Order: sequence, then structure tokens, then C-alpha cells
Amino acid sequence: HKSEKKAKTLTLKLKYFDFSIQSKSQTYEDNFTSELELKKRANEILDSLLPLKKPIRLLGYQLSGFNSDKPKEIHLQTTIDF
Repeated sequence: HKSEKKAKTLTLKLKYFDFSIQSKSQTYEDNFTSELELKKRANEILDSLLPLKKPIRLLGYQLSGFNSDKPKEIHLQTTIDF
């Protein structure tokens, strides 16, 4: 059963080898409507941070700003070409 909930905000969180953390969020005017659009926006946020200043140990994305009162996280694994 697919959820009809759609998000407007995408956050990228980077955890570096030295355990420091960096995050960058982007809120869009419209909700995400497809997985392809979500992947494109996620890569745009990551590209805006390149080149990375130090090695990372963990990278994650979070969706928020859903069109409902209940927050929900969706996990998406993406590939990064280094």
C-alpha cells in the first residue's frame, strides 16, 4: 500500500571521519512527485557541497514537511561516484 503523503523538504546529513557533522536542507515550493525527482534533488544538494573537504563515514537523506500532521521518514540509498 503506497502512502499518499508527499514531502517538500529534503535534508542531507554528512558525518565525517572525525565524527563532525554537516547538514544542508532545501525546501521546495512543490511536493516531490516521483522517486526520480527525489534522486535528482538529492544529487543537486550533494553536488553543491563538492568537493568535500575531508573523508565521510556516513551520508543520509531525510524528508520532512509532509502534507500531513504526522512526520514520516523515508530512507533512500543512492550511489556516489568518487
